[in-house]
Amino acid sequence: HVTDAASHFTNFISSNFGDTADSIGQMNRLGMNYVKAKVVCNTDDIYTPVLDGKQVSLCDEEDIRTALGLNDVKNPLVCGYLEMYQGNAAKKVKVELNSHFLIGPDGAHLNISGISGLAAKTSYSMFLLNAIQHKFKDIDGSSVAFVFFNVKGRDLMAIDETNTELPEKDKKI
Repeated sequence: HVTDAASHFTNFISSNFGDTADSIGQMNRLGMNYVKAKVVCNTDDIYTPVLDGKQVSLCDEEDIRTALGLNDVKNPLVCGYLEMYQGNAAKKVKVELNSHFLIGPDGAHLNISGISGLAAKTSYSMFLLNAIQHKFKDIDGSSVAFVFFNVKGRDLMAIDETNTELPEKDKKI
């Protein structure tokens, strides 16, 4: 940010004895914002970035959901939580995705990759599986089945080949 004032507070020094809540600056600051960005979407015609001297405030849960596009999710399935603060209290905001993209006519698969050995992928996949089971429990008497492929090494590359090392007792299963 480039300006002729030392800081934003320069505009309010000796203004209403330091109370800046209702104060109007004594002069217009010369300011410039230089931003290089790709804007994906802005549904409320909000000018971004915020111009110098404009008031800003903390977001509430609805603002977060709107900013992330979470308030219009069809067929919602909880896929995580964001933690935010309102006042001094911590609050969790549900993050949802369209379940049809994960388990349904528009997708029906999930690929999780990442650093091995952290148990983060396993923990998150268990979280999602639990959410799926709770959402689709006893809907029209149907149930949900899960199929897992362990793709470490060549496991998935030989899925169409007969396992010649499989013991007889396992073949009967």
